[in-house]
This record gives sequence, structure tokens and C-alpha cells, in this order.
Amino acid sequence: MKKLWKKLLAVTTAVMMAITLLPAMANAESTITNPQAKGSLTINKTTDKEDADGKYPGLGGAEFTIYKVASLEPGTNGKYKAWKLTTNFARLSLTPDTLGSISTADLEAKANEAKKIAADLTGQSQTTADGTGETRKGEATFSNLELGYYLVVETKTPSKYVASKPFFVSIPETVTTADGSTWNYNVSVSPKNQGIPDTDKVPDKKTVGVGDEVTYTITGPTVPNYDEAYNETTLKYEITDTLSTGLTFAKDKADLKVYTTDVNSPLVEDTDYTFEYDSTANKITISLISSKIRDLKGEAIHVKYTVTVNENAVVGSDGTINKAEVEYTNNPDGTTDGSKKGVKVYSFKIKINKKKDNGSPLKGATFGLYRDAACADKIEEATSGDDGVINFGDASKLAAGTYYLKELQAPSGYSALTSVVKVVISTATPNDNTIYDFKYSMNEGDENNVGEDGVISLDITNNKGFNLPATGGMGTYLFTIGGLVIMAGAALLLIASKKRRA
Repeated sequence: MKKLWKKLLAVTTAVMMAITLLPAMANAESTITNPQAKGSLTINKTTDKEDADGKYPGLGGAEFTIYKVASLEPGTNGKYKAWKLTTNFARLSLTPDTLGSISTADLEAKANEAKKIAADLTGQSQTTADGTGETRKGEATFSNLELGYYLVVETKTPSKYVASKPFFVSIPETVTTADGSTWNYNVSVSPKNQGIPDTDKVPDKKTVGVGDEVTYTITGPTVPNYDEAYNETTLKYEITDTLSTGLTFAKDKADLKVYTTDVNSPLVEDTDYTFEYDSTANKITISLISSKIRDLKGEAIHVKYTVTVNENAVVGSDGTINKAEVEYTNNPDGTTDGSKKGVKVYSFKIKINKKKDNGSPLKGATFGLYRDAACADKIEEATSGDDGVINFGDASKLAAGTYYLKELQAPSGYSALTSVVKVVISTATPNDNTIYDFKYSMNEGDENNVGEDGVISLDITNNKGFNLPATGGMGTYLFTIGGLVIMAGAALLLIASKKRRA
């Protein structure tokens, strides 16, 4: 009996060191005073991120199923004489006498073997589970358990985590105290899950106009460390990126790169990953080749590519959105989890409300919108209609920046502006694409907030001017007569001057 428990101690300690799951089992010589006692198993799960108090909060939503693999056969005087595999797990290649010599890797393999047996029996509609429980506030408890050796399998995994490995636990366990070894019937374990970080996505611009190029960099979650419990043919790590209709993707121009740490040392298409572009959905898909996924464990996968903004770009706070999603295997049963990140780039319009000096709309004023103060680089030209409105940006869309408005022609009876109008669109949060926070100013005046519609609305007034007389007709006669009078007066003054000198 002493030899048996020493073997159990060695096995359990090895598992604890390898996967930090099982409490150590001492070489128990203690007599079980109540061979018919029941035990319990409490599974504690925590997040992998500390809270403000430096603690790891409980992780809910993890489901565990336990299976009794072996029973302890009672002997005499309250002692146990042998392990015995249960009927359901009789074909498990595990014997009690070999437990002490099994390596950690072999023990993990045995746990995976036991898990497959449980799955096979479940598929044959044979009841094998001795309990299923989901963590509430990080804890799941199985009570009133018969003494024995149990397999613990995580059968449901919370989002953004990868399942813990299956493991064995003994009930009861022995605990060494100052007074010697005692039995603990209420066992507590803390299996660890791999936390998966969120997907990140960053454009190199926050605001755009039609024709601009935008380079996006997607950073996917760290590739999990998948053990042999995962079937290589079902392993999945896939990045999909759905582009707005306002963005045009062309692979030959996108300079697409998939890499781990160095953009200049990319992964190889069709060797490390596959690429697909769905033009109907405007979606790109990057899938790691399943046989390569284990080789990339612990690596974050980056995707970098360039697209062009087109006339379908969205003006205002809705923005031109681009959504990336990463889907990866998070449980050996083949289930997957996902992590999403959507980012926006923003565009604007400039609206001129052309008015008379009495405030009513003025029709027929023609303006040009320029990128430079010299008004040489024209973006658009438009004329006010009956409502006095001129819109710039309907076709081109405008990024944040400095623009100049020049009145090219005033309506009849009005004077054109003698100077250009300077308009500046700026952002208070240039590095944060999640915040819509923009300002504008006119002619170096006070800054105003750009509205949610993304339209910079400017009131510009024209004052009445002087009309030159029409060519021909009475106008011509008046100018002619006036000229003759002036010439006659000059001649008379010249004659009078000569007479005085004579």
C-alpha cells in the first residue's frame, strides 16, 4: 500500500509542476477512518488579467465535465488495497502499478486518451460523465463524489480563452501538516486557460478623401499553444477583413504582407497561409495552413495592406468602416472563438450658403475649391442655385486639412470677393480612430465643432456693386460727347494762354 501511494505522489507532483493543476499527494500511511465517505471537487478559474487591486477576478462561463476513471477498492482496517479502472474506462492503457514511472508527457497523453474514450462512449449514447458544471464567478463545485480517480475535461470555453488541458485528480488527496499526513476529501484545483488578446487594427490615416491610399495593419491574437489533444486537420486560425464599399482593394497594388515580428520577413503564401479575396463581399481572408499553426505558437499574426478610397466613402461620424475578425480553435472538440475590431476613417464636405446683404439666398455665384493659397490646385468648381447653396465634397470627399475658396464669378449686380476664404479642418485626437472629434475655422477665426453629418457650413455674403454701362447705344454717345467737351475746353485754354503772352 505504501508503495502505491508513493507512486501516486510522484505522478501527481509531476503533473502539478508541468501544468500547475493538481495538488501534491503525500505518501499516505494514514488510515481512512470512513471508507464510505464522499468527497467534492472545486474547480477555480480566474482571468489572466489583474484588476485594480492586483487580483485575478474569477472567470465565468467555463464548463467542466468529470469522469470517474478508477475506483479505490477497500481493504481491511479502513485501508485501500488497489486501484481498479471503471467499466467505462477498462480499455484505458493505464495500470496502477505503473503510475509512479509515468512521465509528465505520458500522463498528459493518458489524459487525452481517456478523453477520447469518453467522447467515443458519448457518441455511442453511453452515459459516462459523473458531473458537469459551469463556473460561476470563477468557481464550479462537484459534490457527493465517490472516492476515486477522476478525469477532468473542459467542455466549454469562455470567449477569448483557449481550453485548459484535460487532467486527472484523486479524491481524496493527502495533505501534509505539522502533525503528519491527513486526508482531504474536499479537493480544490486551479486549471489554467490561455488568455487570447483582442484583435487590433490601425489605419495610417484618420481622415481621407477620394483617391487617397490608406494602409491598414491588423494584429491578430497570439497563436495558442495547441497540444496533441487538438486534431491538426481541424485546427484553425483565420483572419477575415471586410472592407467598406468606400474602399477599393486590388491585390497587385495592395502590397499585402503577412508576418509575425518583421514586416520585411513575411510568411509565404501557399506555404504558411492561403489568401482569398471575395470581390462581391469586398472581403479578404488569410488562413494559416493547419500544419503550420503549431509552429507559430506564441506568435502574433500581422496583416498589412493598402487600399484606395473611392467615391462611396462615407461623410460624417458613421465613417468609412473596415472590420477585421480573427477566428481560432479554442477547444479540442473543434469549437472556435472570434475576436473582432472595426475602425473608421472619416471624410467631410464644405457647404457654402451664398447670401445677399439682406440675408436671402443668392443665385449664380461661382466658387472654386483649392488645396493651395495661390489657388492653382483646384479640387472642384460649383455655382450656387436658387437656394444659394454650393456643395464641395459630394464627389471628392475631403480629408482634414487646409482648403481655400475663391469666388470666380459674382452674380450680375454684385461684387466678387476680393480675397480667398481659408478653411481649416483639424482633429483634437489625431491618433485615436475610435473618437469622432473634429474642429474647423474660417479665415483664422474661432474653432467650431464639426457636426455629426461631417458638413462644414459657411455663410458668405456678397454686397451689391456698380454695373458698367453696356457697350454701344446711349452709353457710347455719352462717352463721346464727354470726350469732345474736354478736348474743346483744353483748346480754349491753350488759345487764351497764347494771347496773354502776346
